[in-house]
Amino acid sequence: MVAQHTKLILTNMTTNEAMNRWRYAHFQAPDGTFRNPFDLGKWGNFVQAFFRMPDLAAKQARELREKHAAAGGGGVSITSMA
Repeated sequence: MVAQHTKLILTNMTTNEAMNRWRYAHFQAPDGTFRNPFDLGKWGNFVQAFFRMPDLAAKQARELREKHAAAGGGGVSITSMA
């Protein structure tokens, strides 16, 4: 369990996102491969998990919403994590 949570922290994902990543359009690169738009690198993800950075999380969510709106939607609802 510790290993799984460590992996989730270092990849900046929730359990739901990791289990259902194929369902979420924002985890799909244009070529269909997996990509995580919230990944800040291992150190950045660690810092965000343990030293809350709500401004960065809100900025990422806002940018993701704008990107999906520009691409025609997609039915994915992202709310601010601030």
